[in-house]
Amino acid sequence: MALKRKESVVKHREINPVVSAILNFIIWGTGYIYNGRKLVFGILLLISLVVLHTHIVFYLGIRWYISYPGVLTTLFHLLLSMAFAYDGYRDAKE
Repeated sequence: MALKRKESVVKHREINPVVSAILNFIIWGTGYIYNGRKLVFGILLLISLVVLHTHIVFYLGIRWYISYPGVLTTLFHLLLSMAFAYDGYRDAKE
């Protein structure tokens, strides 16, 4: 008498790559969390983003963003946001 294994049916949710890219662009790490991949990396990115901007606003002031270093930081922030958006999109496609 052979025992039959119960096959578990796991429903996978459909992951939209565009949503993942938009989330990663706007708030670093949230696209990775949405994908369910690179969770630790996504959480660390999210924490670092919060710490970075909290530090800038509370210690340097909001006017720092319109200074020369602030503009450069914003440009590099946008560049990194685009890279994270692309990576989140690529991860969701896999």
